[in-house]
Amino acid sequence: MKEPRPALENLCCLNAQCKIYGQRGQANLTVRKTYGADRIHYLRCGCCGDEFSERKGTALFNCKIGEAQAVSVIEHLDRACSLNATAALVGPIPCPDVIAGARDRPPLFGYPKA
Repeated sequence: MKEPRPALENLCCLNAQCKIYGQRGQANLTVRKTYGADRIHYLRCGCCGDEFSERKGTALFNCKIGEAQAVSVIEHLDRACSLNATAALVGPIPCPDVIAGARDRPPLFGYPKA
C-alpha cells in the first residue's frame, strides 16, 4: 500500500526570495500536476509563482527508485547497516549510486522549520 501524499498545509514554498518562504499553512500552494509511479505532486506557489516537487529538500528528491524502496534504504542506513547489507536486504536497485548517495541526503522531510 502506498503512503498518502503529504497534506499541502504541511508544506511550504522553498524559494528563498518568496515573501512567505518556509511558512507552512499559508494556503499558497496548489498542485500543478502529478508525476511518476508514486504520483508525486508538482507544486506552484501562489505568492511567488515558483514551481517545485513536493520532494525538493528531502532525501527522496530526484530519487530514481520507488518511494517504498527508497524509504527502506534510508531506514537500513539509519540503523547503521553497511552498504552491502542494505543492498542485500532491500533488493536490486537500478543504480548502485542510490544507496551510497542516500547517506548524504537530507532527512525525509527536510523542509525548513516553520
